[in-house]
Amino acid sequence: MTQLRSTRIAALLSLWLGCTAAAHADAIHKSPNDPREYRAFTLDNGVHVITVHDPNAERAAVAMNVDVGSKEDPNARPGLAHFTEHMLFLGTDAHPTPDGFDAFISQHGGDNNAYTSLTDTNYHATIEPDALEPLLARFGEFFAAPRLDADHVDRERHAVNAEYQMRRHDDHARMRDVLSQRMNPEHPASRFTIGSLDTLSGPPSELRGAVERFFTRYYRGKNMTLAISGPQPSHRLEQWARHYFSAIRKASPQHLDDTRTPLPSLMAENALPQALRVKTLEQQRQVRFLFPIQDPTQSPTDNAVSYIASLIGDEGPGSLLAALKARGWANALSAGTVSSDGTNAFFSVRVALTAEGARHIAHIQASMFEVIQRIEHSGLDRWRLNEQRRLTDQQFTFESLPSPSALVGYLSSAAGTYTDKNLRRGPYITGDFNAPRLRAVLARLRPDRLLRIYSGPEVDGDRQSPWFDTRYQVVQAAHWQKADALSGLSLPMPNPYIATDLTQQALETTPPTQLSTPEGMTAWYHGTTRFSTPKSSWHLSLQSPLTSQSARGQMATTLLSQWLIDSLGRTLYQASLAGQSIGAYAHARGLTIQVEGWRDRQDVILGTLIHQLKQGELTDTDIARLKQNLLDGFESQAQAPAYQQLQQRMTQTGLSPAFSTDEQKAALSALTAEDLRAFRIQFLERLHLDALTVGNLTRPQAEHTLGMIQKRLRPTLGSNAIPSLAAMRPTQAQPPWSVPVKDPNHAALTYLVWPDANDTSRAAAAVLGAWLESPFYSTLRTREQLGYLVSAGYQPLIDVPRLAFVVQSPETSGIDLSHRIDRFIDAQTPPATPAELAPFKQSVIHALKQPALTLSELANRHWQAQAFGQLGHDPRTRLIDAVNALTPATLQHEWSQVVREPAFKLVADPAGSNTKLQTPPPPAWAAIDVIPEAPSKTREITETAHEAALNITSP
Repeated sequence: MTQLRSTRIAALLSLWLGCTAAAHADAIHKSPNDPREYRAFTLDNGVHVITVHDPNAERAAVAMNVDVGSKEDPNARPGLAHFTEHMLFLGTDAHPTPDGFDAFISQHGGDNNAYTSLTDTNYHATIEPDALEPLLARFGEFFAAPRLDADHVDRERHAVNAEYQMRRHDDHARMRDVLSQRMNPEHPASRFTIGSLDTLSGPPSELRGAVERFFTRYYRGKNMTLAISGPQPSHRLEQWARHYFSAIRKASPQHLDDTRTPLPSLMAENALPQALRVKTLEQQRQVRFLFPIQDPTQSPTDNAVSYIASLIGDEGPGSLLAALKARGWANALSAGTVSSDGTNAFFSVRVALTAEGARHIAHIQASMFEVIQRIEHSGLDRWRLNEQRRLTDQQFTFESLPSPSALVGYLSSAAGTYTDKNLRRGPYITGDFNAPRLRAVLARLRPDRLLRIYSGPEVDGDRQSPWFDTRYQVVQAAHWQKADALSGLSLPMPNPYIATDLTQQALETTPPTQLSTPEGMTAWYHGTTRFSTPKSSWHLSLQSPLTSQSARGQMATTLLSQWLIDSLGRTLYQASLAGQSIGAYAHARGLTIQVEGWRDRQDVILGTLIHQLKQGELTDTDIARLKQNLLDGFESQAQAPAYQQLQQRMTQTGLSPAFSTDEQKAALSALTAEDLRAFRIQFLERLHLDALTVGNLTRPQAEHTLGMIQKRLRPTLGSNAIPSLAAMRPTQAQPPWSVPVKDPNHAALTYLVWPDANDTSRAAAAVLGAWLESPFYSTLRTREQLGYLVSAGYQPLIDVPRLAFVVQSPETSGIDLSHRIDRFIDAQTPPATPAELAPFKQSVIHALKQPALTLSELANRHWQAQAFGQLGHDPRTRLIDAVNALTPATLQHEWSQVVREPAFKLVADPAGSNTKLQTPPPPAWAAIDVIPEAPSKTREITETAHEAALNITSP
């Protein structure tokens, strides 16, 4: 951050007087629901430290935030801050091996990463608690004794360049490049920040020298905040912090009060008003209204910006978004701050437009200013702020605990915004009602201070941005086009969904229980007081054979689920503000409705949802708008990164039944609103219902709500009437399937697929994935320098075990990448002794033993087990037992078996490359045998293959 908190300045001054103080545990204001113990203190070298004793932690974590970012890049070296971040991972004096840290983390079931922003650089890692001390020893060396070896400079600048190349087709980055050209050239945000071979050019020794000078100047104790979380007692965490991080250099006395040059304004004088038109690659249109304001983080209790943003961003009846949707002009709207730098920010109103809406931007702009005027004239009400305070107080009192990694990441970065006392309370502080401050912010949201940016695929600009080659136009708008505001705009009324019954019910601790239900319905209940919160979670899977019968059925279900969520703004938007998370999504067997939040009034919300699904008006305007949005999404998928397109193609090929993108697009294009009305009736008439409720509600309460749901939906089909979904495998070796992509990068994806699925094969695949992760990365990314994105690991599909290997490269062809993957696989021999195998088994077991930290996580685990037909059969314990039973001989047998099986291989090259599309012949594919150890049914596919890779706990 550009400004240190006054408490930290005082602490630093006190160090020179020879004293160091630690904040008492109770000095940090935390939620009554938070059992963790927090301490804050400052080391003699100026490093500010927050420790978190988490008595229930199954994971330890550490993060270091350095108050230096790309704004400190030298003018001659754009991207140097980001490059320095990369170099710190490549060895220290005590551990010089460049991939040693990654290997250490992998062996202990952890992960690590870092990011560089305009104002900060943040490094973070998680690990098994027993390995926390050696992690801290290595982590501290990053900031005290990094090698910054010139031998690794050339390799790592190619990695940074690969990261830059990977983003060049990302419309968000392309838009940012255009915005930077129109910003104040004196502001650091106007510069290129990622780094490339051009900006990081020169002899390795020269670039290494630039990194060393940057590190020496900025990586000092007074610019650093360290956060550590673990189950160890607070005094032990403090002892380790002092021991392993005191070697970091402190600022010399003459630099103690060194403050960097204040940042200039985001926009140069007389640069506004201004309009830009920017060409996108995706079939997405949006208009963004930007107004320069003071960064609200300068005063954490200043609520003016969030107050105004909540009213402009309202989605209920009378809102700007509701009016735009009714005319078929927009799909979404958001308001808030962007480009915050600690001094300045933009107040942003972003509208996701339809093609028709893009023709009415003047009316949309006039309507936005009409809402701003209404806020100024009749919206500055103390009751509105009191309502916000009531909601945030509820959220803080019953706060869902963040994961250790999320917590240390937040604490290390938030220490630059909040005092130690308010580190945990700060985001929930509402502040006092201040009408003059509200009017001062509103006064800055004027037409003459507006930067308007429209982006769409049809724009043909006469200018081109320098780093991302984005075409754009500039219009100096002295006077905006006059247009009438839309009628019917109003500000929201008091929220009727705010929970009033927040009592925590005493419940008997019991495992998940299947309830007695009528034919056509399966329901499970798990009442719990574990999270000390009066919340409950509901999952309702509405399954119909119509969904999987054809591409038409699949797309009709998808459109129906999209309409359901879109339409809820008219009825339940205020419920979402009051703490209810409401969602719906389509999957291969139907659609699922999810509701999670306060138990109070949840039955009313579920009833409203079902009523809307059955009887809500499917207007021609809404369906045409949502249908086109889905079609635009299909077109935008062609612009996705190459590796993502391979994963999507794999999902379509590796599942049965499944439909190609072309089949889905054709089916969706033919659907009309009348078709969807008819499909809804047919879908609801042929229905099977799976239900799950988890949380702080009694069994009678659950049964009462389930009875209401059953009465309104009246499901009649048994689960055997719903077609199963099967994972497929190749039965004979084939050349890689080559997929042309618009992305300029090349990619290769290889799956090793087990011919059957049982606990032993799942356990072996998970352990092999943990074993392969680090050497694959160090071989193909670190040594062979193939690209920025390199990954290997366990990636199940449905409940079938698979190992996935993926590489994306800006230069190396897909076929060559695939051959490199083959060579890596051929060279591997699994651990041969129990001692060699033990760390990888322990890594998987540790992940499986991690308890759910939140109600949402527990409910999702139960929902997945229920979809497998294994809820109540403890699949995690079974898998842990299977992992424990693995021997080196068993693992080697499983490895030799899977590498002999035909692999599923995909490669991607930019369109126009000399590649041949290989279509696997139908006889070469067969369903995989699933051998359950408990009664089982096919899992709903609710995740992409990429998302499934994040869930090593899949049974």
